[in-house]
Amino acid sequence: GVSARIAFDPNETTSIDAKLRYSEVEAASIAFNAAFSLPIYIGFLDGLQGFGVDPEQVAVDVNDFDWVFSSNIDPENEQETIEFSIKMDKDLEMGTLSAWAFYSDVEQALYSDGTSGAFQFYYGKDHCISSAIARSALLGDNAPMQQPTFNLSGLGSEFFGPYTPTTCDGLQSQIRNQEDFSFQVSLTSDEDSELRWQVGAYYLNIDRTVGVATLEDTGVMPPPLFSLINDRTDALVMDNFTTDVYSVFGSVNYDLNDRTEVSFALRYDKEEREVESLVPSPADGYLSKNINYCADASKFPNGCTLNGVQLDGSPWNPGFVDLDTGVVSATVPSRKKTFDELQPKLSITYDLGDNTTLFGSWGVGFKTGGFNNLGGKETIEMFLVNPDGLPVAPPDIYEKETSSAFEAGFTTTLADGTLKLNGAVFHSDIDDMQFFEFFVGPHGLLRVVEAIDEVTIQGFEVDMSWQMTDSIRFDAGYSLIDGEIDKMTVRPYVRGNEVPNAPEFTANAALTFDKELDNGINLFARLEYAYQGPTVYHVVQGGDLDAPRTLPYPIFDSGLPNEVPAVLFGGLGTDYSESEVDGYGIMNARLGVGSGNWKLTAFARNLTDEDYVAEVILAPEFGGSFVHPSVARTVGVELEYMF
Repeated sequence: GVSARIAFDPNETTSIDAKLRYSEVEAASIAFNAAFSLPIYIGFLDGLQGFGVDPEQVAVDVNDFDWVFSSNIDPENEQETIEFSIKMDKDLEMGTLSAWAFYSDVEQALYSDGTSGAFQFYYGKDHCISSAIARSALLGDNAPMQQPTFNLSGLGSEFFGPYTPTTCDGLQSQIRNQEDFSFQVSLTSDEDSELRWQVGAYYLNIDRTVGVATLEDTGVMPPPLFSLINDRTDALVMDNFTTDVYSVFGSVNYDLNDRTEVSFALRYDKEEREVESLVPSPADGYLSKNINYCADASKFPNGCTLNGVQLDGSPWNPGFVDLDTGVVSATVPSRKKTFDELQPKLSITYDLGDNTTLFGSWGVGFKTGGFNNLGGKETIEMFLVNPDGLPVAPPDIYEKETSSAFEAGFTTTLADGTLKLNGAVFHSDIDDMQFFEFFVGPHGLLRVVEAIDEVTIQGFEVDMSWQMTDSIRFDAGYSLIDGEIDKMTVRPYVRGNEVPNAPEFTANAALTFDKELDNGINLFARLEYAYQGPTVYHVVQGGDLDAPRTLPYPIFDSGLPNEVPAVLFGGLGTDYSESEVDGYGIMNARLGVGSGNWKLTAFARNLTDEDYVAEVILAPEFGGSFVHPSVARTVGVELEYMF
């Protein structure tokens, strides 16, 4: 990538700063394995050890997972980005007028191997049959398989998961293109008066296209990137999302006395959102015979009909279909909705002494609602909702997230100003906390946003910075988070579980050296260590309260209470208690020299080559998780030159 910046003062009261950046990325895309959580299968797989199968891996702790990457598809990811921004500050008699504008255009596409091998809808294809034999243990080249999946001699003697070395799992392709423009103007009073204020307005326009497709893997080159609509497509969600954001804001700060300051801020946001489906119409012949859910007589006894005519296949997106009658529409209706929120914030600071300040604040937070891909709700209802009616399919519209948050803390300086300490405690009550969930099934991979109705988060954080000498500084910090799910309509049995994606605690420390040598060259170095405590990545966490049991028969019972059934495996019992990622620490280092307008830096990320699980995407109805390994030690050199 390349970037450029120009900053100048056209006169004594005006400054202008403009930036331009262009970048291209070509890299691998999805690098996941599947870690199953199906204890019942341990006995079924017994006897296959001679073929390299470890039955215990069918109910594996994600932290002990054995990574195998043997996909027949070389995953690719391309992204092109252009950004431009300009900012102006103008000094006026009453204060400072500031205005900025930002434009961004991002085009991204990726494809990778598919996740559909276990669902068998390509099993009748010659390419699937031949590739299964060619990669089998007894009749082929014995291609490595992720544990505990196996392929003895082709179809009929296999247990396939996602990302196999065969063509039987299809492939997945995604696009995410976004163009946005934003503008803000504000007027800020002088800082040296007892009463200080700011007023402003903000506007944002977003035009985003998001698409995810499941395609047939014929064994030849995958279709071009950015191409989701072609003769290999079997399932597709693709929509255009448009957003207009209007905001006004203001704040007032007032010094009650020499030691006490109070401030009040108020912001109002209004977001107008609209979504339009870009999936081609079944009326124009866009049907799939591979993922042919309309042929399932248990769901559609009379098949699917369009204008009274029975279809020879199924629409790419179930959003076209009335799931009760099988009647197919030619279009998926567009949707629009407006979200708004008034957000007050009250703060107070008190100088306890010359070196110590106490502070406290309360405020309302807001994160707008929006739309999932159209047809997502119907897809989940068709393929994943079990006889108990769970999980509840997330609606196409997810509501706004709001929070009421309180914080109190201190800042202090010791040892003649060389040691700085900060600490704070916080408590937040959150309504409709937004959570990304991945649903996996015969439709492929579907990502939706759903709401956790009520969440409580509290904790504390402390940090320090010690300037040991003129050249050496030591920094350290620690934070503890306690988050709990109080209510969730989509999965009511997760009440009491931890809030996902929030480590129980984090800790960090860094040592920095920065010194100018006699020859004018600046020598700098930094060694840092960061530790992340145990982390769960999903609301389902094992032993969940009152979890549903689709098939409560002894043969399907792993002996573990309160399991979430794997709907796609006939309701078999699961155990997700081992889906939590253990704590881990990473060390990074930098060493460099520079002078004036240039800097040369050598770096090492994950210096000790720590092996850990970077991410867990739990798919409860699938019966397992998609797990991503850590990035190995990375070393490199950076050269910066400013002109």
